[in-house]
Amino acid sequence: MKVNVPRRVRIALYLLNVLGTPVVVYARAKGWIGDLELALWGAEVTAAMALAGLNVGAGPQGVSIRVDADQLTALERGQQIQRDLDAYRRNGGEGGVL
Repeated sequence: MKVNVPRRVRIALYLLNVLGTPVVVYARAKGWIGDLELALWGAEVTAAMALAGLNVGAGPQGVSIRVDADQLTALERGQQIQRDLDAYRRNGGEGGVL
């Protein structure tokens, strides 16, 4: 689900949270604010982070990897080792030496 909050507003909210949290914690430690204000700040941070989560896309559907010939040979050898290991395990450790 996408929430259409303008980008500049979202950035302002995120910066407010990043910069405001140490101030709120300091104010609580000094006794300037109480538990209620701290709880309200926590609710605001939760709402802003939920907004951030709703605006995160699923990302690319696939991954492309480029390899050169040497890397491909090593990859193929690694895959063969994995197949050999799987076969060894399926046979209960019988019928081959790793």
